[in-house]
Amino acid sequence: MGHETVFFSAADANGSGVFPLSIAVMADIHGNDEALERCLTDAEKKGIRNYLFLGDYAGELAHPERVMRLLYGLSDRYSCLFIRGNKENYWLNYRKDGEKGWKEKDSITGCMLYSYRRLTEEDLHFFSRLEPMRQIVIPGLPPFVACHGSPKRINQKMLPDDPDTLSLMEESPCSLILCAHTHVQRKIKHRGVTILNPGSVGVPLFPVDSACSGGRTQYLILHAVPDSSDPAYAGRWEEEMVTLEYDAGQAIRELHATGLYDNAPIWCRITELLLQGFPLSHGAVLGRAMQLCEEETGTCRWPDIPEIFMERALVELGIPRWFHLDGLSELEMPFTAKYVLKHYLETGQKDQDVYCGTAEPDGVRFTPLREFN
Repeated sequence: MGHETVFFSAADANGSGVFPLSIAVMADIHGNDEALERCLTDAEKKGIRNYLFLGDYAGELAHPERVMRLLYGLSDRYSCLFIRGNKENYWLNYRKDGEKGWKEKDSITGCMLYSYRRLTEEDLHFFSRLEPMRQIVIPGLPPFVACHGSPKRINQKMLPDDPDTLSLMEESPCSLILCAHTHVQRKIKHRGVTILNPGSVGVPLFPVDSACSGGRTQYLILHAVPDSSDPAYAGRWEEEMVTLEYDAGQAIRELHATGLYDNAPIWCRITELLLQGFPLSHGAVLGRAMQLCEEETGTCRWPDIPEIFMERALVELGIPRWFHLDGLSELEMPFTAKYVLKHYLETGQKDQDVYCGTAEPDGVRFTPLREFN
């Protein structure tokens, strides 16, 4: 099962035994310092002194360096335990492999390269010492497992009614598993075992029928509650799911102001839509892009996915593409349509004139129709 950790001992409860004891559980921050600060402020106001982080500290949003400073500062003040996520493996493997393969202005790797360049040697060393899974033992309370994906695989999704998930639950030596990775806040119960997912601090996903929309961040609080029903323990765990509003608009503005949006245009477009509450995911777009790539080229291997397939996947999923006027000539569209659109953006939208377009070998010539103007 991995490493066993005695964590948040009774001594942390001001000498009053294991109660009261609460642990804030946070995951999938993905470089969103605005959201992390909101969650930490809320937890501190509630008097929480114990923190458990389930991985994926950087990536997607603009300020991994601010996130790491917040986390280091928190660990100086409170009891903190950090788990490694799959994103941490990306940074460490990229360093190990000689920093090759990632490139700028690429929606697959541009965002990762941006984040990697803002991480310090201290950050990478910190990530290298993290474990992907821990079994947490606190005297007087049921032990639990903390992991990013699943107890067996760092990038495995623990999902309701999924045979692999149910099998892992049946094999678990603990009655409680804390996991992340899916960005969906949820609770799964099966044969006496409970899975709790705190959702995502940085880029939460919500069901289509959810009342929640954009501008939200999430975490989970575990409360130790006295309970004598099990003679082996003095208490049990109760969860409190937390969803908060925060300034997602600022996080979106930072995507543009820092140049991250230009470095990974489609990936950041998806991030922006998610922060605004659009029912989408990076995985859905990436998965469809890989299908399109394989259908057209006969092969597809991550991360070598041409940008055009990401664009097509986004359009298929109902997301219009944003583009700069300078890139208009590179778009695929009928000859005359391109010139009509360009003329409108440069001229037509600025006046009330009616124009006539005449196709010529080198383009389209637009003439104001004076009789209608």
